[in-house]
Parts: sequence; C-alpha cells; structure tokens
Amino acid sequence: MSILRSLLSKHQAIAVWIGLAAGMVLVLALYLAFGATDVHLKAGQMATIVIATVAVAGICVWIISWE
Repeated sequence: MSILRSLLSKHQAIAVWIGLAAGMVLVLALYLAFGATDVHLKAGQMATIVIATVAVAGICVWIISWE
C-alpha cells in the first residue's frame, strides 16, 4: 500500500486522471444503461467510446495542470 501511495504522490496528475476517467466512464455506463436503452452498440463501438472518454479525461487533467 505504501508503494502505491508513494507512486501516486509523485505522479499526482496520473492519479487525478485515473479518478476522473473512472467517474466519466461510470457516468457513460449509467447513461447507456438508463438513458439510451434503445441504442444497441457493438463491442467495438463501446470500446471506442470508452477509450475516447479516457482520453478526454486525460486532456482535461493536462489542461488543468497548465496553471
């Protein structure tokens, strides 16, 4: 546990990226499960959306770190 804590304290942007990406993917999954029930996506399409969501989270963290 201490190894993980020290790694995340050294690389805070990665920790924030992981948290933001997890939250965004959760919101996406909830939207697709409850809001867009008539949309039937194939596995490749869903994987592409998830990868794009994680990339957008990374870009958001990168822009915020410009401070």
